[in-house]
Amino acid sequence: MASFGKIYISGKISGIESIAPALFEQAEMKLIALGWEVINPTTIKHIDLDSWIGCMKTDIIELMKCDSIFMLSNWETSKGAIIELKLAADLGMKIMYEEEPKLNIDAVQSEMPGFKDTLDALAEITIRK
Repeated sequence: MASFGKIYISGKISGIESIAPALFEQAEMKLIALGWEVINPTTIKHIDLDSWIGCMKTDIIELMKCDSIFMLSNWETSKGAIIELKLAADLGMKIMYEEEPKLNIDAVQSEMPGFKDTLDALAEITIRK
């Protein structure tokens, strides 16, 4: 089967660590069956598992290797997934959703305290690397 390209799965992990791997794996199996090469952030080796920013740094590096992003249905309650979605959108990546989004990404980011500061900090860290 020909590959559609490389796709990154994005969704909520923080706060649901015990069930997140199963949710991501379920999506991964479906995407593989459709012919995608999949990056699953719950299975990659992270630079620093003890910090959220450490995990995000690794996740963003992996996202940059992809052509597309697949948003799990729980993305709207995840600061990290919102950052990943915004980055993918700004870079012109193809965006696919498990479920039709209820929120507009621009509205979400404007209401999220510290969102711009977090994006700026992550950009600076990624640029320095």
